[in-house]
Amino acid sequence: MPTHNVKYRVGIIAMITFVVFVLQLNQSFSQKKQAEKKLTKLLENKQVVTNQNSAITLANNLVEDSTKKQLGIKQINSIDSLKLSKDSLDAPVKYKAQDSGVLIMATREFFLYGKSNVKYSTIDLDANTIQYNGSKQTVRAFGAMDSTKNPLNKAKMQDGENTTYADTLEYSFKTQKGRTVNAYYTEGELFVNAQILKKVDSNSFYGYKARFTTCNLDTPHFAFRTNKMKMINNKLAVSGPAFPEFEGVPMPIGIPFGIYPLNRGRHSGVLAPQFTTSEDYGIGLEGLGYYKVLNDHFDVTLRTNLYSYGGWSVNVNPKYIVRYKYNGMMNITVQNTKALNRSTGTKEEFTGTKTFDVTWNHNRDSKARPGTTFGANVHFGSTKFNRTVLNNPYVNFNNRINSSISYSKNFNGKSNLSLNINHNQNATDRSVSLQLPTVSFNVVTFYPFQKKEKVGKTKWYENIGVGYGGSFSNNIGFYDSAISITHLLDTMQWNATHNIPISIALPSLGPITISPSISYNENWYDRSFVRKWNNNTKKIDSSISKQFVRRPTTGFGLSLSTRIFGTYLFKHSKSIKSIRHEIRPSIGFNYTPDVISSYLYSVQIDTTGRKVNIDRVTGGRVDFVSTQGSISFGIDNLVEMKVKDKTDTSGKKTKKVRLLDVFNI
Repeated sequence: MPTHNVKYRVGIIAMITFVVFVLQLNQSFSQKKQAEKKLTKLLENKQVVTNQNSAITLANNLVEDSTKKQLGIKQINSIDSLKLSKDSLDAPVKYKAQDSGVLIMATREFFLYGKSNVKYSTIDLDANTIQYNGSKQTVRAFGAMDSTKNPLNKAKMQDGENTTYADTLEYSFKTQKGRTVNAYYTEGELFVNAQILKKVDSNSFYGYKARFTTCNLDTPHFAFRTNKMKMINNKLAVSGPAFPEFEGVPMPIGIPFGIYPLNRGRHSGVLAPQFTTSEDYGIGLEGLGYYKVLNDHFDVTLRTNLYSYGGWSVNVNPKYIVRYKYNGMMNITVQNTKALNRSTGTKEEFTGTKTFDVTWNHNRDSKARPGTTFGANVHFGSTKFNRTVLNNPYVNFNNRINSSISYSKNFNGKSNLSLNINHNQNATDRSVSLQLPTVSFNVVTFYPFQKKEKVGKTKWYENIGVGYGGSFSNNIGFYDSAISITHLLDTMQWNATHNIPISIALPSLGPITISPSISYNENWYDRSFVRKWNNNTKKIDSSISKQFVRRPTTGFGLSLSTRIFGTYLFKHSKSIKSIRHEIRPSIGFNYTPDVISSYLYSVQIDTTGRKVNIDRVTGGRVDFVSTQGSISFGIDNLVEMKVKDKTDTSGKKTKKVRLLDVFNI
């Protein structure tokens, strides 16, 4: 074989091998780029956890084994990551200045001049001059002064809900420690002015030569001064010996120490009392109590009054609220009064009474249960309670106590039910009247013979409408000085009323419309009155017989009505087309038969033998009875005019104008 042929074949094989290697290498690099794109896309979509080991595992999974072999990659052991400096802040710092800013690279200091502002995390700092040291992560702020070296404005630092004003302010972003000179600090409702105020951590402050108050004026009406003070955010403030001052005038009497709660929002705690004096009750301590938050919807307040003569009172006041549903409160007071005896008829030095008073108010949101309402305003107690309340003339002279509880429900617009309970109490004569309960139920007119689906012409009996209205009341009256179950049952008196109206819309007889109506009423009573002439005493003896008594009444009515039209046309007018007059005459007849005569009886009322009729249901005198009937008529007028509509460009449209809307006779 010739030598050049061998060389030629070796060259061909070498070239083919090189091409295959290049193609495989290109495919490997293509797979690697696709894997890198997948990894980058996942990292951009935040689908990879920030743990470096998890990222390495994901990279190894994305690069196929064949690619690793071809590229000579055994395992991906690390990924490049960004390392932060140990002295860097955990949040960016934003700054601005109206005048200028100076940066010193060597010392890493930054100076802001003229209405400067720095924001870092929850801290917002405003001052005339701000110095920031990047290496120490500290900031210093100064207020401006006028030409006479008097403060023009102060540095202001807002940290969450806490605000501090100071002549000079130093603060460390890293340790959250700070120091201020002539600082004004606000913590909830407490305003503090300290010559030096130090912040030792994120929650604690120390004040030197401080003045604190709850008055928010620049010159407060009152304040306390102390040399040492400590405050803990949202918890409490503690001071050493403190001296009060009023309008800037110090008082010589002080307190050895002070503890001031700084809790915000609803929280439990002791209620401070106040001192009072009374010639009848002695020296008193009023309002001493405790407020307890039970949950987000319920709390209770307990207060007590103590007097030196031995009297006391306890008040419990729970409150509840559920937003968009209901809210209410209850007030229960028990009094044990011991007052100086001013009566000259007895030898006792003191007089004592025990009384109580209960109130309850409840309101339900109308949106909680549409179609149903419920409300309560209850006030019940001893009739002597109002007289023994100290220093409250409005309560002392209030002789009436009223209560009411109401409930109503609408049943899909077809019927409605209402229930009421009422209470009335007179503190003068000590009488009590109760209505337990008063019930009212009404049914809207319905048509019992009307078909659900109308087919053909309506029959006359399908227009018969029936309604219902009923009420029930139960009354109890007694005196609180002589109350017992037997007495309550004896004074109980109830009655009920039923009303059933029936209406019929008959077919028109030509131009005349006929509408007959029938009403049926029935009253129920639990007793009847018996009155007899006593020949021995020459008087009328009265007695009550408890028995069920019913009295029905009925009535009939008939009305006729028609409509008469008259039209006058204007042929030569361009704007007025016609005038129409509508007359609607009507006439009605009503008849009520006599049903009372059967419930009357004759009783002698004097020695002459004169007699009168007595109603055994009401016990009253009835002078005459009769059958009642009436006729009524009326004429209703309506006058309208048809005119040309000026807004219509075609000139064909018209509109109606009422000249006489209502004119009745």
